[in-house]
Amino acid sequence: MPPHRRSFVLFLSGNSSVGRAQPCQGWGREFESRFPLDDASRHFLFMLHALPSHSPLMARHFFIPRNFSVSLDTIHVRSSVSSAGATDIVVLRTPDSVPSMTHPIRLVNRMICLLVLALIVVPTTLVARVPKGFTVRDRSTKALSFTYVPSIRSWDTVVATDGKSVRPVIDGAQIHVSADGSTIQWTVSVDVIVPGPNGFRLNRNDVRTFTLGSSLPFTVEQRDADARIRAPRPLTERVTVAYDGIAGDRHIARVTIVVASRENARTTITRNVDLELTFSGSGVGTARTLSTLDVLNPQAPWQISRSVDRLVKGESVQAIESFNNMLRMTIDREGIYRVTSDQLRNAGVPTDAASARSIRVFGRGGMELPEPVDSAASSTLREQPIIVRTNGDGSVRDVIFYASATTGWAKSGSTVEHYINHYSTVSAYYLSYGGIDGLRATARSGSSLEPTTRPSIVTGRVFNEEEIQSPYSSGSGRRWFGRTIENGGSIVVNTLLPGLVRSGNVEYRYVVAHRGTTSGTATFTENATFVAQSIVRAVPKYMDAYSTFGKGTISAQVLPSDGRSVLKIAYSCTDKASSGMLDWFEIHYPRQLQAADGEFEFWTADGAGVHEYAVNGFSGDLFGFDVTDRTRPQLIENVSETGGMFVVREDIGTTSRRYFTSSNLRSTSLSRITYPNLSTTPRSADLLVITHPSLQASAQRYADYRTSKGLVRATVVTTDEIYAQFSYGMQDPTAIRDFIAMAYASWSPRPSSVLFWGDGHFDYKNISTSQTNFIIPYESLDPDDQDYGLVTYTTDDFFVRVAGNDNRPELALGRLPVTSDPVGDRLTEKIRNYEGAASLDDWRTRITLIADDGQQGDGLSDRSTHLDQNETLAESFIPKEFQIRKLYMVEYPTENVASGRRKPTVTQDMVSTINTNGTLILNWIGHGNPRVWSHEQIFTRETTPQAMSNVNKPFFLTAATCDFSRWDMTELQSGAEELILLETGGAIGVFSAARVVFSLANAELNEEFYTDLFTRDVNGQYPTLGEAMFRVKQKKNGNNDEKFHLLGDPTMRILIPEQRVRFTKLNGEDITKAGQQVTVSALGTVVVEGDIIGSVDSTTDGSFTGNVTISLLDAQRTLTVIDTDIYNTVNTFTKSGPALCRGSFKVENGRFTGTFVVPKDISFSSQSAGLYGYAASEDQRFAMGVTDRVIVDGVTSIIDPETDGPSISIYLDSRKFLAGGIVRPNPILIVDLEDATGINTTGVGIGHDIQATFNSGGLVEILTPNFTTSLTNSRAGTAQKQIFGLGNGLHNVHVQAWDVLNNVSEASTTFRIVTADEGIPAEGVSNFPNPFSSSTTIRFTHASPRPFEAVLLVYDVEGRQIAERPMRITDMQTADVVWDGRDNAGSPASTGMYQAVVRLTDEFGGVSFVSGKLSLIR
Repeated sequence: MPPHRRSFVLFLSGNSSVGRAQPCQGWGREFESRFPLDDASRHFLFMLHALPSHSPLMARHFFIPRNFSVSLDTIHVRSSVSSAGATDIVVLRTPDSVPSMTHPIRLVNRMICLLVLALIVVPTTLVARVPKGFTVRDRSTKALSFTYVPSIRSWDTVVATDGKSVRPVIDGAQIHVSADGSTIQWTVSVDVIVPGPNGFRLNRNDVRTFTLGSSLPFTVEQRDADARIRAPRPLTERVTVAYDGIAGDRHIARVTIVVASRENARTTITRNVDLELTFSGSGVGTARTLSTLDVLNPQAPWQISRSVDRLVKGESVQAIESFNNMLRMTIDREGIYRVTSDQLRNAGVPTDAASARSIRVFGRGGMELPEPVDSAASSTLREQPIIVRTNGDGSVRDVIFYASATTGWAKSGSTVEHYINHYSTVSAYYLSYGGIDGLRATARSGSSLEPTTRPSIVTGRVFNEEEIQSPYSSGSGRRWFGRTIENGGSIVVNTLLPGLVRSGNVEYRYVVAHRGTTSGTATFTENATFVAQSIVRAVPKYMDAYSTFGKGTISAQVLPSDGRSVLKIAYSCTDKASSGMLDWFEIHYPRQLQAADGEFEFWTADGAGVHEYAVNGFSGDLFGFDVTDRTRPQLIENVSETGGMFVVREDIGTTSRRYFTSSNLRSTSLSRITYPNLSTTPRSADLLVITHPSLQASAQRYADYRTSKGLVRATVVTTDEIYAQFSYGMQDPTAIRDFIAMAYASWSPRPSSVLFWGDGHFDYKNISTSQTNFIIPYESLDPDDQDYGLVTYTTDDFFVRVAGNDNRPELALGRLPVTSDPVGDRLTEKIRNYEGAASLDDWRTRITLIADDGQQGDGLSDRSTHLDQNETLAESFIPKEFQIRKLYMVEYPTENVASGRRKPTVTQDMVSTINTNGTLILNWIGHGNPRVWSHEQIFTRETTPQAMSNVNKPFFLTAATCDFSRWDMTELQSGAEELILLETGGAIGVFSAARVVFSLANAELNEEFYTDLFTRDVNGQYPTLGEAMFRVKQKKNGNNDEKFHLLGDPTMRILIPEQRVRFTKLNGEDITKAGQQVTVSALGTVVVEGDIIGSVDSTTDGSFTGNVTISLLDAQRTLTVIDTDIYNTVNTFTKSGPALCRGSFKVENGRFTGTFVVPKDISFSSQSAGLYGYAASEDQRFAMGVTDRVIVDGVTSIIDPETDGPSISIYLDSRKFLAGGIVRPNPILIVDLEDATGINTTGVGIGHDIQATFNSGGLVEILTPNFTTSLTNSRAGTAQKQIFGLGNGLHNVHVQAWDVLNNVSEASTTFRIVTADEGIPAEGVSNFPNPFSSSTTIRFTHASPRPFEAVLLVYDVEGRQIAERPMRITDMQTADVVWDGRDNAGSPASTGMYQAVVRLTDEFGGVSFVSGKLSLIR
């Protein structure tokens, strides 16, 4: 095996920059930079990766500002080995002639040997990873002792308004900031399995630190208060241990260590930490397997036992009970309801005496399901006692029960306040029959004691809450505001106040909002009397509206005598474009004990003792219920001796109670439902596919496909089934969570993944849209008076947090935004093609990183933030076997147009890369929203996906940006959804945010995702997307993290080659030996030997037969680009060296030998080059590998070199292209090359690129970076690039290419770009064979950039249509369709001439035709 990669620490310096914090590029941006600037902080820790473990550092100099240099004269590495792996310590001596070295810097220099850097091995075969810096010393069931030594990557400089300051860049650290910004901490965390929530304590806490002092100031800019407001607050102790919840059936505690802190002008660095945790209690259950979580003690024995029994008999239903006869009753308002015997019989319910006993009613008051996870165990039908009145023969006369609507009053602490159900406008109850006997209501007896109080007046309550407009322009959260109040205007709301007593006081409580850039004023008056006034502050940053709570009190005498409220709300603001909004108001008024419309509800006054309330105004049958808990109504006794009156006399205890009395028996409808019995039907599944009933067919076809692969058992459940069992048919996201919790707790085997097969949107009640909410999201309930706009969110994590009231998910979850069965079927086919029919070439080893530049839309700059984060990702988190292409916007020219700054060539390079060479993963870091990336709009939702045609090379997208995956909008799809739904390619999955997020937290999450995605399991297999997501969310599950979603199939694996290519010999020298490095030279012949080994062991896989592509890349280059931002930011980054050779060679019995010639054009570098290998077997297994044990330098003399240049073949869009043919507006240029010595792909020699010149120099494209080698011919390959900017008409292209000996060849062709106002341009129908006897292939050319529908129509000589063949055309430029010579009835057509007409229909319904003649001879 190749040696482990090591990390070394050196004192170096550089330069840096940073801009102000912005969402997407985010909070903490003021802490983030790359290199230090001045001598106060010019020395920092720099990591050199990938040095062989045996080698001394080669002597070289590193430039440091102010003419200070450090010479590394063969510094030897001291290695040590511990349970955490090998570590290297480098001691650096600085020149004695530099007097400016301050004491803190010398101290850091002396301490460097103690900063042990964790081993970087990518990928690893460990299941549970120990975070960097942690070493376990001893572990048992009694105690766990471990040490931590910080892994400090570098020291960075931050530029602020008050000067420069320094901060450490620490692997795995999170930043904590005090509210005023004066205290900053960097913390790292690690998880530990514990016996239970209280079964552990910190026994030993030995923390050693050193202080840098005041010479290195660090502050946070006050103007960036918005950036730090969301940061976690500082810890009070250097080490904290806290219970963190349940994960994988284990109790988890989190240890958090402050690695560095800045307070009172002093920076304190943790040198090392020695800790011991002791455990108490035996825990519950015994673990049979090691935990796969990233914990320090994966072998801990404590595991939570699962119990299938969920409930006990009582007012709730046992989980073992099934229902076969169930009816649903809809409730639109609170009341006492009556179901007659006629209604029952009409609904098919028997009403005889025997059946009467089995009638039961279930309900929970129309309220939202409780969200705490521990309530999921009791989330099932709740039976309530009912009154069944019978006739003389015992048959049913009627059924009477209390029911509540989706709105009402509840107590919060000591305050009675209104509530609404945010998910549903109609409440529902169930009625069943035919099972066990139901519960019957027995009146609770009134008190026999003399009342201590007999109030004649109670507090009446009414509220007004209209849901009309979302607080957010794109929609978010559960909140909706009511009517708009124009600036300078007012609205008047009339409200009836039943039983108003015009004495005492009336209290008004309200929430008003506005959209304004300055503060506004809302004034409330009642009947022209002032009530209250609220100042509504200016809308904070990143918010669309601001709301505030207020209240006021007036005398009841002010109210009109007709018993109503006339409330006027006026709004004014100096921002003339602003407008006010009424959210809601409540009126609490004195009310007499008089029923209105035969109903009366009230809360008792506080105070112990027996209370008596005598309510008049009833007629007929009279019932009363204690509905303090509306989900468990209790029938109460009427102690009145007078008709038409209900007297409540009860000892209410110490808290007030709510009663509902009525003689107005309301009616409801009955509708039969099929109760799903999800809890009682034995089930098991690895994957839960949850979908809407209208999408069930396609979901089932997907589940069948997934199950057929033999790795996953998938079960489809519809939202209607879930709602029916868990929320009485009312939509509620918690019902879905509770179902998943039930399946997780009781199914065997239980599911490990969930796929939401359906789109959804934030508008639960379809207030603003008629779009179907296929699978509703979980939306935040945003508070009033919030001073920051990034509180609102949607998260799918909620649905899989099913064990423990914590933020840790128990299952992996993904969502596919399906909107119809055809869309679902296309996604299934896309997944099927990805897993079984994707391109076999080396696109599987390519990753593309795209970084935003510094410029912001407001003229400020983020400097090099986004580029630096990509560089960190490339250097530390992406395996070295991958070939990385970097598209950094700072490298591209700017075009200033009327709509702003643009960089169209970035888009062109991105699309061309996707459509030609392909990329396994595409990563974007920068600004964004659901529609665009960057202020320069290098990606736009409307156009960029439509330009993609990577159907056989779909990429997985990671986008560390704001709300690009905002999938819960009502009318529009986000850019992420467009990429996934794109039939012609696009993305196979997306990991990105659905709301506004922050840069530093994004980068940390993205790094964790890449770490988990590239970590093999114990069998050497890479994780599924869901498994990677699951592991990420175990560690990263804060407010910013939960906004990130997986749009994709959680059971799918990215097509990372599982096996490994191992290079063993280079020109006969063994390069597996430690210290061996081989130099090859220009024009020299290179012989490479190697083998294919498994994903875990190093044994040659003798069953592997196929081809290996070997690529020799020149030494890596370091580039410096100065941005055009206001700071002229210096961006420094690396890029892979040019490809010197690419060749394909046979692999037989797991071994290969390849021979190639190094081109004449090389960089003559003494740095290591990269030798990459990618292999594909005949049975479609794949491997990749890399070695850096080769140097390309010098020149080899050759005798009698050949002088012929490469052969060149040119095509546009298709290899069926013929010169002069039509192509789409932005065609793909395809250039096939072959040469006996190989193609020159270095791009180093002047004028030696593979170059395409259009229209005699009007456009020149360099094709060298786009060249890929043939899988079957090591001397041949193809360069492909999408061409933009050519208009309609005839064009010519001239291609020039060189072989490795710099012999040149040239070739040319012509093509036409045509467009049509309607329909698809097409021409050139021909067929072969012609004449034909049985079947013929009909070929035509077209200029459509996307697949389209077509119909082949065949007519005889008399114009009669004899055959019609619909089809879908997916081929670019040239399409072939087959006619079998039969008519529509299936009978053979007779000999003769026929006219073939192809009708083409574009995506907008435009139609065009193309035709030709056929000759059939029988």
